[in-house]
Amino acid sequence: MRETTGYLIDPHGAVGYLAAQQWRRDSPEDEMVILETAHPSKFLDVMEEELGSGAVEIPERLACLAAREKIAIELEAQEGPFLDWLSGMIS
Repeated sequence: MRETTGYLIDPHGAVGYLAAQQWRRDSPEDEMVILETAHPSKFLDVMEEELGSGAVEIPERLACLAAREKIAIELEAQEGPFLDWLSGMIS
């Protein structure tokens, strides 16, 4: 993707992207949204192992977050609770 978009996709996003491509082939009329959860710099060790040291630039908008406390919200592994949480984030 880097060659065509200038963007490096992280491992989680790559799996979502590949699944979306397969879905699109099977269901070309359906709309699709891929929710990306991370910048490639979140997986810096993996990305640099694959692409070489310094291959992933960490944007300042992310670098400034490195020292902040991480917050995780636990959700049930069901669609309903996720959609409730997502609608609360959008409104």
